[in-house]
Amino acid sequence: MSKNKVLAIEHVEGGFWQYVDHTMLSKIWSEFDSGAITVFYKNGSTKTVMADCAGYNSQYGTPVSDDGRKLVIGAWEKRQGLRCYSIEKGNMIWQLHIPRVRQVFCFSDYLAVLEAKKALLKINLDNGEILAHIRSNTIENQFWISKHLVFVDSIKGTPCVINTESMRIVKEYPLSVVNPTSRKSFIINNVELSESGITIFGFESVSNEKSRFALSPFSRIIDAGFHVGQT
Repeated sequence: MSKNKVLAIEHVEGGFWQYVDHTMLSKIWSEFDSGAITVFYKNGSTKTVMADCAGYNSQYGTPVSDDGRKLVIGAWEKRQGLRCYSIEKGNMIWQLHIPRVRQVFCFSDYLAVLEAKKALLKINLDNGEILAHIRSNTIENQFWISKHLVFVDSIKGTPCVINTESMRIVKEYPLSVVNPTSRKSFIINNVELSESGITIFGFESVSNEKSRFALSPFSRIIDAGFHVGQT
């Protein structure tokens, strides 16, 4: 995957802006009332698609293909499912009726799609065909970390790194490493790969004087020796 990441989402009256790190795009505007999505290219041109899907992309962003020609929208409801639109023509290219769609990452010719509490899917970007899957009823979120690699919060209870190209589990991490103090409430909301290794960020339960229960932010290096070459 080339540069294709939502840097920030800014909510304003009538809609919201997405500022993206993309090889061809600079930002995306989504309008609540009409459902229109306008893509702003770095060359100054714009294209608008009527996708009627502000709820999803206000939370997860709008995945756009590396060539800037397709955008993808997911939904929690099965009847809407996963949809792929042509930005150039404005039409829907395909629709896949799957429920509980969360993070979607665009690669050169396929998508890595998380269907909550069911599977990580590899889907053909051109026609919506499911090419491969890793099933798990505990999977909730995925995080892109580098190239074709994602970090998944739980495959049958175990956090792991997955190669989305081969759909192979590259490395698993015991809960004793990810959640070393066995906090009852433990949420991962971001994962980064840097020279320091794999770092997870999130919130975990703590006790304090004012309340029996509270959530406190944390960051934790779980794999200082990880590098992309080992995948």
